[in-house]
Amino acid sequence: MNKVTWLSLFLLMLTYLALGWTLFPAEMTPYAWGGILGSIVVLCFLFTTPINQLQRPIVKWFKTDLGTFISVLFASFMIVVIATYLDTFAKVLLILSATTLSRIELQTLGIRSWSAFFILLITCFSGLALGLGFHYLIIAI
Repeated sequence: MNKVTWLSLFLLMLTYLALGWTLFPAEMTPYAWGGILGSIVVLCFLFTTPINQLQRPIVKWFKTDLGTFISVLFASFMIVVIATYLDTFAKVLLILSATTLSRIELQTLGIRSWSAFFILLITCFSGLALGLGFHYLIIAI
């Protein structure tokens, strides 16, 4: 792989390492961990799905008045949530931007969607596990 790709994947792993580091002290249920891992899988899947397959349902949703109204309500609610939890949103935005950078680099190299999905997924899970493990080792020592 290209050096730039390794750098972008390293940045992606570093962002998930920071996420794992911050999640370690939180006492979460297995359902919460399942939700976090599931959201990582969904995020990687959404970044590797071709845009034309996502465009059809979105355009169909916005053609109806009810869909547009619900979307505006949801967007205004999300603005309030973002303003309230700005620190958390900044971390999520960092994760999204690192994932976007890695996906663009993989796409530039011509790596197919499923391969890119598994590369992103392995990188994200590795970073999360390293963050949890490093925090555990620091606390244990």
